[in-house]
Amino acid sequence: MGWKKKKKKDIMRLEKESVIPILKPKLISTLSNLIENKADRAEFAKFCQRVDSAVRAWYILQFEDLMVMEKSNFKITTDDEIYVALAAQYRLNLPIKVDESKLDRRLLTSYFAENPHDNLPYFADKVSN
Repeated sequence: MGWKKKKKKDIMRLEKESVIPILKPKLISTLSNLIENKADRAEFAKFCQRVDSAVRAWYILQFEDLMVMEKSNFKITTDDEIYVALAAQYRLNLPIKVDESKLDRRLLTSYFAENPHDNLPYFADKVSN
């Protein structure tokens, strides 16, 4: 009757993977040194490079897939939004207030004495007190 059906959230739990906390070149070098035959050692090095290349290629494909706008969480900017941004017709509506109790009057006085500026912020006159 007055029952509302709640949306059930899909939750995916991922098991933590085991990792070896070692730099890849050091791991490959250590494993290679365990191989006595130099030819086999060279083949192992080639194998490691190929595996690394395959993994990198897979990650690049995944990354490129995410960059497609339809699959991402982005929307294409409209012409109006671009116009406003280029024309700088946007404003920040955040109130900005200076906590005068935290002003370092000596530092500000010496700074403004060495670096005079026009149009100083309203609190600059407080530094000479």
